[in-house]
Amino acid sequence: MLLYPDSKVYVICAGGIRSDSTELCHRLCSTLINLGVDAKIVYIAMVKDFDSTNPVPDAYKSFQIPYTYEVEDTPQNIFIVPEYLNTLLYNMKNIRRVIWWLSVDNYFRDIALRAASKLKNILGAPVEKLFSFRKDDSDIEHWTQSEYAKIFLKLNGVPEEKIYHIGDFISPALVKLHSKVDFKRKKNTVAFNAATTSENIPKLAGKFPKVNWLAIQDSQADDAPKLLADAKIYVDFSDHVSKDMMVRRAALLGCVVITNKIGAAANDIDISIPPEFKFDDTEKEFPHIVKKIREVLDNHGKAYDAQKNFLEKIFSEQDDFTRNVAMTLGLKTSSENEPAAIFDGLNETGAAIAEILSRDEVGIEIKFVINDNENNFDDSAINITSSQNQNFLLLNDGQQLPIITSRDARFLYNERRIKKIIMLTDSKDARKFVKKNIQPDDEDIVSTGMD
Repeated sequence: MLLYPDSKVYVICAGGIRSDSTELCHRLCSTLINLGVDAKIVYIAMVKDFDSTNPVPDAYKSFQIPYTYEVEDTPQNIFIVPEYLNTLLYNMKNIRRVIWWLSVDNYFRDIALRAASKLKNILGAPVEKLFSFRKDDSDIEHWTQSEYAKIFLKLNGVPEEKIYHIGDFISPALVKLHSKVDFKRKKNTVAFNAATTSENIPKLAGKFPKVNWLAIQDSQADDAPKLLADAKIYVDFSDHVSKDMMVRRAALLGCVVITNKIGAAANDIDISIPPEFKFDDTEKEFPHIVKKIREVLDNHGKAYDAQKNFLEKIFSEQDDFTRNVAMTLGLKTSSENEPAAIFDGLNETGAAIAEILSRDEVGIEIKFVINDNENNFDDSAINITSSQNQNFLLLNDGQQLPIITSRDARFLYNERRIKKIIMLTDSKDARKFVKKNIQPDDEDIVSTGMD
């Protein structure tokens, strides 16, 4: 599905919810923007208190992604929906349509919930059209987050040429935490997915009275990284409806992963740990699971080394994701100019520098202005405009540069939406602040030499 020069891409996202799937919707949109695509999020209200005037969850504001509630239903544009919102495909008549299979099981859960809702009022509104693998839906393209989803689609008759593996990747900030894990301070703690339906978890805990068993309630919780960093083992006997983020986060934070063989854990691609760490969650296997846990607790380092290939795969996911998105849409993975941000650029000089760098082919293109105190500028010398709860520096050519904090800049630098930091005044204090709060590599700090 190739893009045209005037193509727009709309990524549909459940509004008012913070989850792995909504994070991935923002991450896809961010990657598209970084590839030069005109991409926007379309929020769909999923909770009663959804605020359509301020829809971006605090956790995702640093992505700096524009949103819209209006979709141009034209053939050059693309409309991407997660599988559990597939009914929205049928509101469109002309736009090119994509289902992004972030899970498999949630597709069926959505069907069940809709069916149950209609049964309560059988004479109510007609049943919404659902994607059902019929020939009249043959124009729909399918993107997969997991091998599990790809297998599911092929088993249901979707032609291979309509399936594109996109994948996903863990937050780069979390990936960086791997180098800070202190393996010597690891405790005899076994973390496990609190969402598991396995009856074996309490039985396993009973076999290890001196071991702390810790339920991880929510992979998005702010304390999850700290809890996982203290544990030696992460056990996940859940349904594995997708290529789990929780499993990969645990591996990054120094946990030896032990899973069952259900869903995405059933193949050796999505969770590519050695077979000795995967078990049928049955009474027959129970003694073998106990034995493996004892082995790992006694020799955590050896067991962790045995899963190093899985870890290496996690490290490469950001590059793989960008490449897969670019290949699917016929895009180049890099542009001639590197995206940059001006530090403390809310002044006449900053605006002038931004104007020059946005016009000239110098290998750098200003995308953002960094300023932690937006009231600290001379508004008589520059133009500030606002839209979607965001302030922008308005240049003479009409370009709007988002004004972001150093915290946002650090996030976007990790996401590769910013690759260079332009220093107007490269004083010792200014550089120290940038290094501490944005944390760019030294070669990514560019001085204008104006100090």
